[in-house]
Amino acid sequence: MFGHSSQDVFRAVAFLRGKITTTTGYKTELTLVFGKTRVAPMKALTFQEIETQASLLAARLCREIQNALTVRIDNTFMWTDSTTVLQWLHS
Repeated sequence: MFGHSSQDVFRAVAFLRGKITTTTGYKTELTLVFGKTRVAPMKALTFQEIETQASLLAARLCREIQNALTVRIDNTFMWTDSTTVLQWLHS
């Protein structure tokens, strides 16, 4: 999962990576599962607040995807490029 934003929109993208058995062994595949974009609210928000909204959208999207899939997911990684959001989440 990756959450990102700009001043006008925030978005989340989900990728699924897995090992595929082939005749010569294993092969790693990566595919786009789902993406969602929302327009930022008309109310003036700080850039950190919009980045937080992108992270929230990514977390909700992750939960929806995990509930919808019938395959086992061993690890989930959430990514953001906002150090402020990461500090807020750790506090």
